[in-house]
Amino acid sequence: MPISYFRHQQVQRTASDCAVRKSAYYSREALYFEGSCALEAQTFDYSDRKKDLVYHNVLLPENAAEKFKNIEYLWNQASKAEKRFNAREAQEGVLALPKESIFSHEDLIRFAEKFAEKHFTSKGLITQVNIHWKDGNPHAHYLIATRYLDKTGKFFGDKARRLNEEIFRKRWPVETKKFLDEEFKAMGLDLRCDPPGIVAQKHLGLKGTWGRAFDLYLENQERIELNIELAKDPQQILKAITKHQSVFSPDDVERFIDKHTPEDFIETVKETFWKQEEIIQMLDKKTGEKLDLFSIQEVVSEENHLAKLGSILLSRKAKYLPIVALQRLNDEQRKAFYSLMKGEGLMTLQGFAGTGKSYVLEAVARGYQEGGKEVYALGADNAAASALQDKGLSAQNVYRFLYRDHFAHEKMKKGSVIILDEAGKLGNQTMTELLKFAVRKKATLILSGDSAQFSPVERGGAFRYFCEKTQGPTLINIQRQKDQESIEIAKAIAKGNTDYAIDRLIERKQIHFSDTRSEAMSLLGKR
Repeated sequence: MPISYFRHQQVQRTASDCAVRKSAYYSREALYFEGSCALEAQTFDYSDRKKDLVYHNVLLPENAAEKFKNIEYLWNQASKAEKRFNAREAQEGVLALPKESIFSHEDLIRFAEKFAEKHFTSKGLITQVNIHWKDGNPHAHYLIATRYLDKTGKFFGDKARRLNEEIFRKRWPVETKKFLDEEFKAMGLDLRCDPPGIVAQKHLGLKGTWGRAFDLYLENQERIELNIELAKDPQQILKAITKHQSVFSPDDVERFIDKHTPEDFIETVKETFWKQEEIIQMLDKKTGEKLDLFSIQEVVSEENHLAKLGSILLSRKAKYLPIVALQRLNDEQRKAFYSLMKGEGLMTLQGFAGTGKSYVLEAVARGYQEGGKEVYALGADNAAASALQDKGLSAQNVYRFLYRDHFAHEKMKKGSVIILDEAGKLGNQTMTELLKFAVRKKATLILSGDSAQFSPVERGGAFRYFCEKTQGPTLINIQRQKDQESIEIAKAIAKGNTDYAIDRLIERKQIHFSDTRSEAMSLLGKR
């Protein structure tokens, strides 16, 4: 039985994507992109993937100029009509077509075009239609303009805001089922689509999962093909490697290329990779000798900018030392508290998990508040923010905070105090934005975390750098565990000495082994 499936989303301008790339991908063509404020001019070439392309066409509204049939011209014009860095250049949709053998290619083309005509073209939006058929899954891809044409039909005019919103909010599972059922009926077929919204139950079988499986199939195919395409480009490989690490070695490059690049391109890509002018070889600080480590100018500039912002904050000297009650803190935590109450521009607090960093941060926040300062508690993620909230602080994650600042919703007084927990999780880009904010607001910034734990997903290391720079307090006495052996095990795990920790846990009979998974599950259920 056919499925009723249609997925719709916006094509947003980014540093790696645009409507021209989408058009080239769906049409399996090589198209030249003339460039935008977000992405440089380049050719997107998918012409070697025509095997699964069944059909291509551009549907034009009434009075539209024939020149818009040329998809390279069409989508470059759509891009030029948009000025914003993150503009929506187009919309895209994918319609699952029936795969039953009773339907011919002509039937599928008719379904695809009538669906586009009904919902998009008849309402004034140019629509590119492509049908792909791979692994027994025929489907139509749509690339839809977001602007009407002007009265002459030769240029893009006003944004179709109301229609775009209507398309976005439409109940597509219902609309798709209704459309296909009517087509089947018109053909005299006793055939209907599976009803949308079936929730898988015990005896439902595979039918109820077809829609989601089709969704995953399409996403996976596009990701695989896009990754293969990008892995042929040395610039894209360099960007992918340095997204997650500031410094890389020749071995890192070899592993990445061998894993991701098609075999026929490996030698060429390896040869051209090292010819990129952006690559910088690292030098030993003491001897000046060249190291077998490399970075790129963007990373060096980024880290220099971070260091400069940090220096501005560090140059702000202590202003006062408020007095507060510290009954809940032990001696080590109390010393850390007083160190952080100096009011310097940038301060750090390190400590293993369970040493009581959050108790110190709570006391520090109360101390500055009693001294008349506004305090903003931030977590590197929602979990860290929740932990601060559990201590009674009004906390939010740092990304929400910076988002609110970007749109002028965050009204912070100058000279306020910002406390960031789990700072080691922050990548350089986010840390830079936070430092810029602190400099602009003349704020005191306190970074807390464990520099040996929770590496950021994107390239980072700023927290470790500032810990070395500030020589701030470090908590080492674990409070969460009470007996000495448990404390030693927790310290070993925090330091990365997992072999020692596991051996001790086995000796204490806190780790158990079973020959089979079922035995392990049974044993777990008895405990």
